[in-house]
Amino acid sequence: MRYEYIKEGLNNILLELKEQSNVSGEFSKDILNYDDQIKNLDEYINDVDEFGIAYELIVVLLEKYSFRILGKNAIHLLEIGLIFGFKTTRDIDDEFSRE
Repeated sequence: MRYEYIKEGLNNILLELKEQSNVSGEFSKDILNYDDQIKNLDEYINDVDEFGIAYELIVVLLEKYSFRILGKNAIHLLEIGLIFGFKTTRDIDDEFSRE
C-alpha cells in the first residue's frame, strides 16, 4: 500500500513538473538542464524505485525554480516526507526533529 501511494504521489508531481517546461529558462547552463532533470526524476520513480532521491530532487526543484504544484500534490509531498522521516538541519526546524 505505502509503495503504491508514494509512487502515485511522486508521479502526479512529476506530471505537473513536466507540464511546466516554461521554467526551463531558469536553469543555469552549469547544471543539468530541465529536460535531463525531468528524465532523471522519471527514472528514479519509475525505473529504479529510488523514491527518496526523487523526493529530494522534487524538493530542490520546488525551492530553486518557479514550479507550482496543486495543493493536493503539495500535501502528498509532505506526507511522503513524513513517511520517510525526512527532516532539515535548519535550527528553525529543530522542534520537528524526532531525535
